[in-house]
Amino acid sequence: MFYWMRLFDNTAGFLELINQTIISIEGFTIMLVICIFAFANFFFIINRNVTGEDAIVDDYTHEPVSNVLI
Repeated sequence: MFYWMRLFDNTAGFLELINQTIISIEGFTIMLVICIFAFANFFFIINRNVTGEDAIVDDYTHEPVSNVLI
């Protein structure tokens, strides 16, 4: 659909602007994904090291909850 919209002068410039914007934010997107995975890894490791009295307890079953991030 975007390819066919380039046939019209009114939409061709707009589509070129969208293409250039997507190409320009490629580096930022990669860095953002790396940061999100880094924080997720941090919280995953911290949660796996919670033991004993530090563990989060479910109020209904009174058992430790292992898949909850703090």
